[in-house]
Amino acid sequence: MTAQHYFLTTTSQFLRTVPPEIASEILNQTLDRIMPEGEGQDFIVFSPEARDERIEDEGRTLILPTKAPRKCYAKLDDFGSVEALRDFSGLPALHTQYLVTVMLAEDY
Repeated sequence: MTAQHYFLTTTSQFLRTVPPEIASEILNQTLDRIMPEGEGQDFIVFSPEARDERIEDEGRTLILPTKAPRKCYAKLDDFGSVEALRDFSGLPALHTQYLVTVMLAEDY
């Protein structure tokens, strides 16, 4: 498996709601664990109710316990090409086709 590069973003509600030390842990776990479809899990659920790590949705979704006050999601979108993500984001310096968004469940 090759190392992937991602453009990572969060919703403003995630940053306002989740304490910084927990947000940092969620972001680090996201970057360590999320993978493009076919290589692993492209969707992570950080659940305060989860007791153990598990995989669901035919191997696409990873469920992880968290100390966050509310359920959070990390979602990987594959834009198919660097140019497509550049066009979508308006950021010409991007060098990846992958966008990862971390959000509260209610932001999804």
